[in-house]
Amino acid sequence: MWNLYVANVGFALMLETSNQLPWSMTTYTPDQLRWILDSSTMGWYLENWNQFAIGTYDEAGFPTLRANNRPRTDFADPRWTYLWLRNSGIIGSTRLNSIVSMLDWMRHDLWHFFGADEFGNDQAIWQYRGYAPLSKIINGTIDANNPSYGVQHWTAGCHGSTGFMHTLMRTLNIPVQPVWVCGHEMPYFMSEDLYMDHGDDPYNLNVTSSTAPSLDLLISSATWRSRFTSDETVNILDDNDPALAFVGYTAVNFPRN
Repeated sequence: MWNLYVANVGFALMLETSNQLPWSMTTYTPDQLRWILDSSTMGWYLENWNQFAIGTYDEAGFPTLRANNRPRTDFADPRWTYLWLRNSGIIGSTRLNSIVSMLDWMRHDLWHFFGADEFGNDQAIWQYRGYAPLSKIINGTIDANNPSYGVQHWTAGCHGSTGFMHTLMRTLNIPVQPVWVCGHEMPYFMSEDLYMDHGDDPYNLNVTSSTAPSLDLLISSATWRSRFTSDETVNILDDNDPALAFVGYTAVNFPRN
């Protein structure tokens, strides 16, 4: 975990000090910088087990505060991730361009996994007994339980996809905060003050069958507050909260043309 942290924070500082990106971390708030540079946003130290673990919640359960969320997708060497982002044309002239290009890739390539979120199924889909590694998602795998689908870029639903977005954009010094709502997860693109209302939105059938731009998947912070909660520091942990009606609302109502 230490090596993984040092690699990521060192790469972030290299990009910043060598002006490799068209944007700079010098404009970020302390909270935004935390999601790029602080090891506490990568995983949990589990005292009872004396080890680190990746996951959206710790031994105590689901966090009340979203500041205590963690990404669920395993990190990769940032040098590898950056090269893939560059070769895939995802790095844009602005942070927002890069975010939208990432959503375009997800919209075209990602597939929602089948089955339960448990070790045996993880092993069958990603050939890894744990949360799906970033490299496995990007390179594609064959689900041993559903081999007829061939090689696909499987993602572990909204939780896995939110972690996927966090990990990719973290490599570009773009902070993405995971947010829990009624058992689902969604990303908050902090530097842009924009949300998605469900991590599954990019590959929703309404979205993939539409020609409207992926930019339309993003909603303003004001819109998010009006639909979910005025308090942007907390997770909504009650699965029966009225906010559930707005999870995935953008994809369900995505423009068809």
